[in-house]
Amino acid sequence: MEQEKVQTKTFRVHASYSKMPHYQAYYWLSLSLSAHLSVRNSPWWYKLLPAVPALDIDAVLELLRPRFGMKNRWNSPDLSDFTGCYRLQQAGKTIRFAIDAHDLKNIVAPDALAWADIYFKANMWRTESYPDKVVPIVNGNGFLRKRHLKKLQEYRKTAKTSDVIFISRIWGGVEHNVRLFETLAALPGKKRLVAIFVPGTATTAETEQAVQRLERVGVECTSELLSIKQLWQEMAAAKIVVLRAGKHMCIPWRMIDLLCMGCCIVSDADFFPQWPEELLPGTHYISAGLQRPADTSAASPEEFSKLRETLVQLQEDPEKQRKLRQNSADYYDRYAAPEKVGQYVLSQLTQL
Repeated sequence: MEQEKVQTKTFRVHASYSKMPHYQAYYWLSLSLSAHLSVRNSPWWYKLLPAVPALDIDAVLELLRPRFGMKNRWNSPDLSDFTGCYRLQQAGKTIRFAIDAHDLKNIVAPDALAWADIYFKANMWRTESYPDKVVPIVNGNGFLRKRHLKKLQEYRKTAKTSDVIFISRIWGGVEHNVRLFETLAALPGKKRLVAIFVPGTATTAETEQAVQRLERVGVECTSELLSIKQLWQEMAAAKIVVLRAGKHMCIPWRMIDLLCMGCCIVSDADFFPQWPEELLPGTHYISAGLQRPADTSAASPEEFSKLRETLVQLQEDPEKQRKLRQNSADYYDRYAAPEKVGQYVLSQLTQL
């Protein structure tokens, strides 16, 4: 892609942060917290803020709005809703980089890949081959702001009043999700199981059948999303939080929330994507190890016994739960907090 095809539209870190495309917001926050960046069009008082000692980079950062002249099947008016193109100018040198935050494993903006010096991919699968300039990055939750992250960290002290919680939107593999709920419903202990059926994500017949099966085993079914405050409070109060892959088999945004809260996380299967610092099964979370097809279809029925066995063993081991909570919080603090993600990005750029 030629330089001339990129039309610059800058965003102010503070005044325009709420207008940031939400798929890029976590990374913009990360970069703004990581170094002394003189951001174009920022308020005059922003230049008076002290440099952050971590990297102390004095540079100009822009988020570009590329107009690639192409249509995409996600009905986004601009691919930068998923892929942000950035230009960092420092000491007379310009570095162009892109951050692809899409759930899909493939490169969603090939023109941005050609334009950039380095391309950060949030859902970079370890099983796939990518060009050398493509590197992994944490899949940041774009709805989180600094005040949310502070609140999430406070939830680490929440008393545990339930044994297992699984609150999940039913999409990206309806049958697999239903089987997960059916398995969890048969577990001993105090459980909080909520299946959320978002209108339009499944056929009417498929939804009706799924609701009948879930209500039969005592799973709460609803079409209403829980408030984020209620969701966080309930997850923080659970000894074990169950998580499954996102719609396109990505590591879901909710992972950031759970790590920040220091939850004891159990996933149904190993995650396909990799982050710069590996999320290690058995250390940062527990994987039940279900062999789930990569096309989002359901694992075979016999696989779900692994989930039950994993959870029963973990329920009987409070010390392991405690270590997992400690390790997940430590992972967030060291690698997934916005300032740490920003430091990682800038360290990659300074190596070019």
